[in-house]
Amino acid sequence: MGPGALCAVVDDGSEDGTAEAAQRWTERDSRVRLLRLPVNGGKAAAMTAGAEVSPVDLVVFLDADLLGLRPEHVRALAGPVAAGRCEMTVGVFRGGRLATDFTQAAAPVLSGQRCLRWSLFRDAPDLCSARGGAEVALSLHARRRGYRVRRVPLPGVTHVMKHEKQAWLPGRAAHARMFGEIFRYLAGHVRRR
Repeated sequence: MGPGALCAVVDDGSEDGTAEAAQRWTERDSRVRLLRLPVNGGKAAAMTAGAEVSPVDLVVFLDADLLGLRPEHVRALAGPVAAGRCEMTVGVFRGGRLATDFTQAAAPVLSGQRCLRWSLFRDAPDLCSARGGAEVALSLHARRRGYRVRRVPLPGVTHVMKHEKQAWLPGRAAHARMFGEIFRYLAGHVRRR
């Protein structure tokens, strides 16, 4: 992390040891901050909470379950936004694993790896309550406002899929809940238009 950078790890009621691991980092590096939300508000609420404590307007969102992420990937996401070439970048997996590469190529709007200027996105309609529809909310906001969005390849990066984190049935149920939250956000967006 560069000077002035802050790494906010948001614990949204997880039970996987993320908060404990982040706490150990806060003791070693003052730029790491652990935010524990009192109630599970979903991914969008966690992302919003993290962005709101950022000391700078340039915010990078990264999923916590990434594999193969390197500093150059983060620089590739942040560079175009920092240079003013676009208002948001969206990271797309390449060469990580076929399943995640295919999903991201087919629907990059769902990618959780992004960089943006928070001042331009903090007023995205219903962002805080979008839950698993956070990325869709950010993408629709960019489209409505005419913001430039650039896809950034993330070679060798993948993530742990929901059905790999849990037993088969609970994993599939979590996946279905996520898509339900995305569709609920989209349905609300259509009604607002």
